[in-house]
Amino acid sequence: MTKIVIISHNYIGKEILKTATEILGKIPCDVIVIDVFHDQSYDQQRLKAQKSIHSLSTSEVIILTDIKGASPYNLAKEICPTNGSIICDLNLGMLINLFNYCNLTKAELLQKTNLKVEQ
Repeated sequence: MTKIVIISHNYIGKEILKTATEILGKIPCDVIVIDVFHDQSYDQQRLKAQKSIHSLSTSEVIILTDIKGASPYNLAKEICPTNGSIICDLNLGMLINLFNYCNLTKAELLQKTNLKVEQ
């Protein structure tokens, strides 16, 4: 089963996950949300994110970020495990689509959803 990590500005990740949960009723896979705040130290946020991502290191991981080139994306690039993939431009439709196939392997899921992988 593929694990999903959302790294985004402020509370975008939590809110989009909350909305997806309201629509689907239950999220069928493990999801970690990492919020990035501009008033917090980047190094502290990176350490927090690394701890979260290391708990998934034996699983296939897809990291979703909101904006390519922004702090959440840069953080994702730094902490992405070798078995991970990064996808940018997080949106509700994308997230629900991923949830519909998260029981598949990462390769199958990416093929089925046809999402563009950045890394």
